[in-house]
Amino acid sequence: NGVKPINFNDYDQMGAELNRRGQAAVNMAKNFGLKPQILTEADTDLAVNVLNKMAPIDKIHFLQRMRQSFGTDTQGTALFRTMMDQISPKSPMTAMAANLATKTGTAVIDGKTVNPVTVSQFVLEGEYILRGSKVEDPTQTSKPAEFQENQLKTAFNNKMGNAFRNLNAVYGARAQTEMYQAVKNYIAADHYHNGGGDLKTWAMDPKNVDRAINAVTGGLWTRNGDVLMAPWGYPMDSFQNEFNDRAKGALVSAGLLDAKDNMPVGYSFDNYADGKYAFRNGTGYLYDKDGKTVIVDYSKPRPAQTSGKNWNFDVLTNVTPMGGY
Repeated sequence: NGVKPINFNDYDQMGAELNRRGQAAVNMAKNFGLKPQILTEADTDLAVNVLNKMAPIDKIHFLQRMRQSFGTDTQGTALFRTMMDQISPKSPMTAMAANLATKTGTAVIDGKTVNPVTVSQFVLEGEYILRGSKVEDPTQTSKPAEFQENQLKTAFNNKMGNAFRNLNAVYGARAQTEMYQAVKNYIAADHYHNGGGDLKTWAMDPKNVDRAINAVTGGLWTRNGDVLMAPWGYPMDSFQNEFNDRAKGALVSAGLLDAKDNMPVGYSFDNYADGKYAFRNGTGYLYDKDGKTVIVDYSKPRPAQTSGKNWNFDVLTNVTPMGGY
């Protein structure tokens, strides 16, 4: 097909080829409206095979090099995530760990500051521990670790509540499955580094479950019945304090509200992507005049508040949630 194969064993060649493909994907999307693709099917298989033979920290460093191939701007981030979307069906924890490792900021877990690379490393280490591979050398086997699966899943679902509610039920179900696996992996790695005694008992301690959920999700905020996952690395108090201003700003930008008007009530919110929250309007989403979903987006600057107007958005009517995903 004329596409030059990627040599994943040569960092320079890999970086140059990924950069070239990234630029080509951007041009194809702009000029022809085609969905961006970075890897061929053969490249995807090869990349997964190479990555799965690496120790977790080596895998993270490799993924960071891949990320750097696309540049450091928001376009580069989008291209890297596009590539991870291609890898995810064959190695979902690799893709999740990659997106975690390349985030900015830190999380506060049990009062301690944790960087995204450490969380990413735990997610990968736990995967090896649970499948019976040695952490330091995944090509070597050991006894697989075991959980009380039903009890842990119940604890996870109770904590997460409606966090995976989404109009796209397939996407929601996939997100819930992958997040649960990442939390389970984190618990296994946390026990490996910091625990003692039986893993099954450790994994059912609510403090350990909460620590894993907060590390992987970035923290949870239950807001008027909606369980929202904070943008990873974003201080929880800032996330909560800015939400009302950002919600009104999103409506104003969409042309659905005059900046001088008060915030209407009646909306609920779904987790849409990391740091992005979709307005729910009854059983559907709220759309702008161009048919795009209206999003509270923490990747954008916080809008300035209009003086003299109440932006309070805390009093909402109850909205019947859609089925979880």
